Amino acid sequence: MATDNDNLEGYHFDYDTDSVVDSNGNPPPDPPPVDPDRFVASMARFLIEGDEREEARLLLACTVESEAHTERQDYGPDCEELILIFYGPRKVYDLLRDQSSNLYGAFQHAAEAMMPPGFDYPVIRARAAIVVPNSADWRNELLAVLDGRDVDNQAIGFKATRTYEGLRFRSESEIRIAQALDRAGVMYVANCRSRIGSADRRRNCEADFLVMLDSKWGVLEVDGEQWHAGLAARDHERDRPFHFHGAAKVQRFDAGECFENPDAVVQKFLALLRKS
Repeated sequence: MATDNDNLEGYHFDYDTDSVVDSNGNPPPDPPPVDPDRFVASMARFLIEGDEREEARLLLACTVESEAHTERQDYGPDCEELILIFYGPRKVYDLLRDQSSNLYGAFQHAAEAMMPPGFDYPVIRARAAIVVPNSADWRNELLAVLDGRDVDNQAIGFKATRTYEGLRFRSESEIRIAQALDRAGVMYVANCRSRIGSADRRRNCEADFLVMLDSKWGVLEVDGEQWHAGLAARDHERDRPFHFHGAAKVQRFDAGECFENPDAVVQKFLALLRKS
């Protein structure tokens, strides 16, 4: 498989062997069979179009690595396997380990639809995502969670599967929105607990993103569930306290759209916030 010439830092052309090698004489590794972001985005869109929105939500909490493998056959031609390794939260790991689960079937079906030419079938594997500690005191912070002493104002705490700029996020979709907000140069607060509601109905609540723009503040939510009457009514009730405290706009966007077009989502939200 050809190697991307833009990714050959540390390699040189060896005229004795007529090949590109590193300082130890090793050739560069082959690039992965699929682009990870493009493949996850395509799978997510496929699942959403099939109304498998919970499966798409779990997929967007994952990263993927890919490998090519030739399965040698005693009889008949060899098979080319596309090995897809999904790194995600515990729930995804447990479900993908069970080949009879709905999630495994959904991932397998979507991966088959997105396979690049030259491969016969995908092989789905699962790994738990590695968490990068955000502080030197991470042991005591985890013990505080176990003991019920967690007072971290960032609401998702150690349940997060991703970090960006020292903040914790549930999914790659949320990180892409955070990066798009950074590119837009606006102030935001991500996944932070707040005290909210009228004096007689106070409670803890959180928003995915509290965004400040031109002395107005609004709430941008990244959603992945299917919206119908019951859920819409529940979320309207959940959003009402933000309006009570002066939020100019509370707007929800599909997680697949946030993953694929984060800058467009942010610009749409900021335009609505300006008009409110």
